[in-house]
Amino acid sequence: MKNTLLVVCMIALSFWALGAQAGTLIMDHTPIECVVFDTYSVVEADFEPSAQTDSGRVYFRALGTEGWYFVELKGTEAGWSGVLPQPESSLKGIDYYVLGTDINGDDSKTLEYHPIVADRASCVKDVTTVAEAAKTDDIALVIGITRYGQDAMPSGFRSDGISQIMMPNGDLKSLQQASIAGGTWADAGEVTRTEGEKSLGGWDVAGLVLGGVAVGYGVYLLVGDDENPVINCGTPYSGKGSKKITVTLGQSIGSFLFEWDMGVQKDKMQLIHIGNVTHNTGCTGGSGSALVQFGDDESSKITVSVLGDCEGEGGSSEWSFLLHCPE
Repeated sequence: MKNTLLVVCMIALSFWALGAQAGTLIMDHTPIECVVFDTYSVVEADFEPSAQTDSGRVYFRALGTEGWYFVELKGTEAGWSGVLPQPESSLKGIDYYVLGTDINGDDSKTLEYHPIVADRASCVKDVTTVAEAAKTDDIALVIGITRYGQDAMPSGFRSDGISQIMMPNGDLKSLQQASIAGGTWADAGEVTRTEGEKSLGGWDVAGLVLGGVAVGYGVYLLVGDDENPVINCGTPYSGKGSKKITVTLGQSIGSFLFEWDMGVQKDKMQLIHIGNVTHNTGCTGGSGSALVQFGDDESSKITVSVLGDCEGEGGSSEWSFLLHCPE
């Protein structure tokens, strides 16, 4: 009986060391205890059975922050590995875990680990496992974001070597394009751009700010607050009561799908473009959708005007909508 208990305990400890959680894959990963700042770090793992492994990822973020980012792992005969962007020297640590997906789409993941960030000398002196430094030749990282509205650039990491951002739907965009779709922009004012004798009209120009440094310009103005929110098309939005939400469309002519859910209590939503109502849901409850046409060279924004509790019944008015990007 004692021998049986010993074997069971040894098996349990083995699985804990491997860090396997759920799914069908057995994961072998040595937790990293320290990553070197201003250095690309390699994260390695093995998945068994290898013939059943479809893909792998490393999810990471600055220590204690909310939004997760990821890099894809590449499989070779020697195992699976991925490269993380360079943490800044001011970063105290990172959170990360490894996820493997089998050919049936089932996920297995390790525990969540929290290595410190330090210079190489301190890493080697103070801890056992230091992340291996990646070769810097031809570094071109693809960083995945896990939700729309998330900053495209991971907080606490340098943008060096990041070539593309993978959106939640799998689309690949440049860092600037992804930041337009979900990042932070600083208002640079209303300007008129001309090309020869041809005026291209009034553009809302914004300077993209990453880490306090302006790194580019775009044609979307993503500023606002809780009282006057500004969001991008394709971003789900929910709220209570009456409110006006500005949505950037990315173009000034076209059509888009508008979906709404008013819940049990009746509300009304109007879509307003250049002062014109392009769609009115009427005072209604429940969910619905409509294909909305719009067209005007003057603005690529539309306002969703919500009248909560449009029948005046009292109580809590909760609603949500999704304005898809134009086609």
